[in-house]
Order: sequence, then C-alpha cells, then structure tokens
Amino acid sequence: MKTVHLTLISSLFIFATAPLLAEVSTFPTQAAPANTVEFSLTVNQQSLRNPSKTDEFTVTLSDRQVVTDFAVKCQAGKSAWGGLVRKDEACEVTGKGSVLNPTTGAKLPRTQYMGGYTIQAKQDGYTDLSTIKVNYLALGTIQPSAATFTGAAVMLPEHPAPSATQLRDRLMRRLADTATGGEGVTVNNAIDSVRLENATTPSAGFPSDTGCTWNGDMIYSYATESWIMDLTARCGEKTFSLQGNMPWIDVEGERDHNAKYVLTLTLPSDAAKSDADLFMTASGDDALFAGANGISGTIKMQQSDKVNVEIEPGVKDDVATQMKATATFTGTGVPVELVRSFGAIISVFVRTFFGA
Repeated sequence: MKTVHLTLISSLFIFATAPLLAEVSTFPTQAAPANTVEFSLTVNQQSLRNPSKTDEFTVTLSDRQVVTDFAVKCQAGKSAWGGLVRKDEACEVTGKGSVLNPTTGAKLPRTQYMGGYTIQAKQDGYTDLSTIKVNYLALGTIQPSAATFTGAAVMLPEHPAPSATQLRDRLMRRLADTATGGEGVTVNNAIDSVRLENATTPSAGFPSDTGCTWNGDMIYSYATESWIMDLTARCGEKTFSLQGNMPWIDVEGERDHNAKYVLTLTLPSDAAKSDADLFMTASGDDALFAGANGISGTIKMQQSDKVNVEIEPGVKDDVATQMKATATFTGTGVPVELVRSFGAIISVFVRTFFGA
C-alpha cells in the first residue's frame, strides 16, 4: 500500500512498449471469455508503532480450479549510523492450497508453501526467490513431489534497476510535457521499484499448470500515486506482454472501502503505437478499459487504525496499521494460469504493494 496522498495529476500514463518479438502472443480486439481469480487480503502492520514488530499479511486466491492461502510475515528493513548499516528486509512465506474436484466441487489438499526471501541491501535489493518452496501432496494417481519458486526480483528504493530508472524517466518526460507543453517543470521523481528477472511461480497444483515466468518492471511513481507496469510472462509455450498501471485512489462516501487500486494491464494492440497513445484519467474510472484483453480488477481497501509516519525523507502521512481488501482479477483473452500467477506475485510481494 503506497499511501502517499499528494495532489493527483490530471492524467495518468499507461505505457506501450517497443514492438514485440514474434513469439509474443497477441489477440483480436473482440471480447473473449474471461478467467477470474478472487483475491482477499488482511493486513496487520505493527512495525509502524514498534519497529521491532513484524508485519503480517494473509492472502487468499481462488478460482474455478484452485484455492490457495498465503501467510506472509515481514520484518521491515532498518538503517542505522547515518545509513552506513542497514538490516535487510526479510519475509517468511507459508501457505497451503487445494484443488477443486471438477465433478463434485470438493476441495482436495494439494500444496504446502514454506520458506521466504530477503531483500539484500548490499546487493542493490537482489532477492532470491528459490528459497520459497512448495510441496505437492499425493492425490489420486499423482505421487508427491516438490518444487521451488525460481529467479529473482530486484527491489530497493535507493538503487532501482537501470530498466526501472528508464521507465521512470519516460514517465517524467511525459508528465513534464503534459503539464507545460515543454520543459521547465519540476516533478517528484521518487519511485519504489520491483524488477522481475525470470521470476517463476510454480504450478498451483494441477499437472497441466506449468507455472509462469515473469520479466520486466513495476515502479510506483510518487508523482502519480500509481504503479506503472511493463511485464512479460511466459506460461507454457506462450508469452504474453502486459503493460499498464494500478493507480491508488482515495475514496469517500463508500461504506465498504476508503481506498482502491484500479488495475489495468493490457496486451498490445494496433491502437497502441507510442507512449502518448494510451492514458487514463486519475479519477480511476473502473470501466475505462472494460473489455480490453489482459488483466483488470479493482482492489477495494478498508483502512483503519492509522498512525502518522515518515513515508519518505521530510514527508509524513497517516498510514493504516490495519486493512482488509478484496478484488476480482479478470483475465480476458488470457489463460487462468496467467491471472493466477499474477495473483501469486502480488501475494508473495504483498508488503511492497500494500505495506508502508
């Protein structure tokens, strides 16, 4: 959760990237059958009051085939001695999953998750994912087995990956041009970043599900209060390119939520030729890209028990220690395995997207 509530700019940019390689899958513009994954989250961030405490996140992902529960406990990174000594942020990841019998609907235990990861400050935020393991329980004629997440992420605000910096610079140029029609505007260029490097989520339990491998960047722009995403994912023999954003929007007058993320990740189309071709207003109109091929969803968040903390040097804000969130991630023109894998990425890195 990025709760920096600066003045929202009047437009928010969605990127269209360079031409894709031949193997990248594209789809016609007409609506295709949707694959949905339900997402629910609870957050308890006690480190906001006591830095020695851990932050706890519980996530449930469910679709027509699989239900998975994740529990993520994180110890926030710390700096001391003027920043010369830093304790790495570390997260424990546990969980369990069941597959659904397509005939009876019965939930059958299938997966057990264990392990965790450490964001290594001395290596510019390098994060090895192979320390997250999954056991597959025997079921039917399938024997027990084991696998791991693989690949890595790079995420450290002080030292974003070069590709994340390039993505930020493209956004900054676009914002400056939009604001003045030219040069001369100072825009807050602070970002948080997650770079995925062959980050692989293994099968959620079905032998036909081979998992997905992700590459690319997700940056949170403090200027636009939005995650900007430029990703590719390979699931089985198909590769999908996904570009878009997920703005944070404060909400008033609703009983069930007081903030939301609006996710729009689209596959490339003939209509997207350059950086200027795709944009959306900061109002977060949920239906703006309805029917587009890709992944979309609105994450509704109910925040409570806020404390005033410094969220970047010299900037303080009221940040919730407690949160509940729900969403439906809808995949249109893409397989449910892709949507499920995206949900797993959000779940594993839940503190980055929903924590302080």
